[in-house]
Amino acid sequence: MRNNITALNHPTMQRKLRNAIWFAKMEAKQNGHGREYIENRSGDAVMRVDVFADGSLRVWGDQSRNITQMVVDSIEANKYANR
Repeated sequence: MRNNITALNHPTMQRKLRNAIWFAKMEAKQNGHGREYIENRSGDAVMRVDVFADGSLRVWGDQSRNITQMVVDSIEANKYANR
């Protein structure tokens, strides 16, 4: 999967992103660092979400690219959609 804004705006991907961020935050509260992987339908990891104890977020996409800002923009744009 190519990480682009169209793919990130899909309702299924939005749900996966929100869940991964939430689980990583819970893990970070306990361990100081939380890490979750987002998988595609085939079970291949397509993104890695890291949350640190200070609340900072990092999202790594295909080819180990930092796509944090693209993910944050996507979540903000779809804040009230699909609820």
